[in-house]
Amino acid sequence: MTSANAWFLRVGDLTVVMAKFAPALSPVAAAIAGTEGMSARRFLLLDLVGATAWTGGFLGLGYVFHDQVEQVVEWVGRLGRWGFLAGGVLLVGFAVMKWGKRQRVLRRMQEARISAEGLWQRLEAGEGLTVLDVRSPVELAAGRTKIPGAVHFPMAELERRHGMVPRDGEIVLYCSCPEERTSVAVALALERHGVRRIRLLAGGYSGWRERGLRVEEL
Repeated sequence: MTSANAWFLRVGDLTVVMAKFAPALSPVAAAIAGTEGMSARRFLLLDLVGATAWTGGFLGLGYVFHDQVEQVVEWVGRLGRWGFLAGGVLLVGFAVMKWGKRQRVLRRMQEARISAEGLWQRLEAGEGLTVLDVRSPVELAAGRTKIPGAVHFPMAELERRHGMVPRDGEIVLYCSCPEERTSVAVALALERHGVRRIRLLAGGYSGWRERGLRVEEL
């Protein structure tokens, strides 16, 4: 999701159109558009434009290169059912491997969560934690408050600002979405950039406020 948000930051609404041509971006285009405040009507219109362009483009390629396509189909047909079976097994195996790796990382992050009370105690003790508020600008503007000392670090700016995140210190991320989903996405992206000591705030910012812990104005 990180690179996807960075793309949205650069090209704006065209992200929804271009998402049809980017497999890694397409599944999260709606979520990104939502966090950036795009209306449902505009998203559906842009999504329709992207789908039309994607379909038309491949139909055009099929028309222009129909001879080559027929050759490929003939070659695949010669492989017979065993060829299809082998290809299917490899594809499923790759998908299972990727899914398993992601689940292990997510499980590790869930186990490394820190409670609101635990974080507050460590902040009060003056421990050298880096607390990153990964809520979107829209979410942040709604309340205009944050955890004391936290640095606003929206996902859309991660590619540009990840260098500011300490590699040798402990990082705590918090958001305001169910199951800390944004925090998980940012944590995965930061790990790819070499940040290892990451913890998620259990319950996010909502849990912090529900416990009546101190906040500060932006």
